[in-house]
Amino acid sequence: MVKVGLQILFVSGSGLQIQNRISEGTQKYLDEIMEFMLANPANRSWLKHTGSKGGSTAFVLTRYLYATEISGDKTELVYFFNELNFVEQQRLQMSMNDFELQVLTDAEFREELKKKFN
Repeated sequence: MVKVGLQILFVSGSGLQIQNRISEGTQKYLDEIMEFMLANPANRSWLKHTGSKGGSTAFVLTRYLYATEISGDKTELVYFFNELNFVEQQRLQMSMNDFELQVLTDAEFREELKKKFN
């Protein structure tokens, strides 16, 4: 049986939580690495900041995503899957982008996930 962990945070205040604890130089370096999604003009049309980092092994899939919309709404998403078989991992990796986009753009879907996993 696949073990799943999911956390969705709706952040208020200025900046992402980690930005208050690291230097401006370090933040600039991290932005260059993690905010590659802003290279796409379509993403820049509605996102001020966004970045992600994931990792996987043969049986584990993890992902962290943060976004600040131009409107000021902020979301952080973290999810973990453990004890995956090959087919499960492939299916999850193929659907990650659609899932993350729905989390960022569909408030009803976010609420449904929060009720189920938090």
